[in-house]
Amino acid sequence: MKGIPSGTQIAGEIRARIRAETELAASAGVSYNKFFAKLASDHRKPDGLFVITPKMGPSIVETLPIRKFHGIGPATARKMARLGIETGLDLKGQTVGFLQHHFGKAGFYYYWAARGIDERPVRADRTRNPSAPRIQFPPIFSPANPCGMRFGKSPARCGGIARAPVFAAVLSPSR
Repeated sequence: MKGIPSGTQIAGEIRARIRAETELAASAGVSYNKFFAKLASDHRKPDGLFVITPKMGPSIVETLPIRKFHGIGPATARKMARLGIETGLDLKGQTVGFLQHHFGKAGFYYYWAARGIDERPVRADRTRNPSAPRIQFPPIFSPANPCGMRFGKSPARCGGIARAPVFAAVLSPSR
């Protein structure tokens, strides 16, 4: 596909632009589905780019601690541990019926995630996570200097708060 940039190239350009415009680091993950793209973005934090290919996916998911799976918080992780599920490989060893019995409708997602399959759509228009990392800057702003001389006119820093950007890119396999 001539003229169409790769996801890795796009992620690199976005990271460079974030750095140039905000002087903030950004981590990026690129993969073939949302689950792996999010894992990849966490892999090289706070300032890196990582790609998970379809060939890498199965071995990554099998060694992944259960707590790293989307939707598995501390309570679910404890319940899974009581059932002998500590890693992606342990999770993959369960039937969909077993997982649905113990985890309800989320069991279906866990079954497929353990196999590296995630059909959740990527939404570019979602509301930002209010608990994402933030940096609070001292109150050096005034009506005459709304963005603070110290920080230039960076939109990410205007108003006194900068966010540490993290993003994930999901590539659809070529057909």
